[in-house]
Amino acid sequence: ASWRLNEGGEIASGEHCFISDHDIVKKKFCLEYDGHWNPIGEWQWNNKTQQIRSNKEHLCMETNGRNLKLAKCDEDNGSQKWIWRETYY
Repeated sequence: ASWRLNEGGEIASGEHCFISDHDIVKKKFCLEYDGHWNPIGEWQWNNKTQQIRSNKEHLCMETNGRNLKLAKCDEDNGSQKWIWRETYY
């Protein structure tokens, strides 16, 4: 799956955005029920550590290869390392 992280700190894939809820990463429609876009730009990419941090929860995104969750940021944790390819539209 391809994701995008915009300059506003929003992570999305297709029409779905990703938000935090404590240590859970939830997927929701980017548009609200009334059709308005309500960006929740809580994600910050650290190019040096290759981590994605939730500014809301102060935790880092990690994966077990199947699921996403949030955990205490650990620069040595390989499951918190992400690679992005910059694309400009």
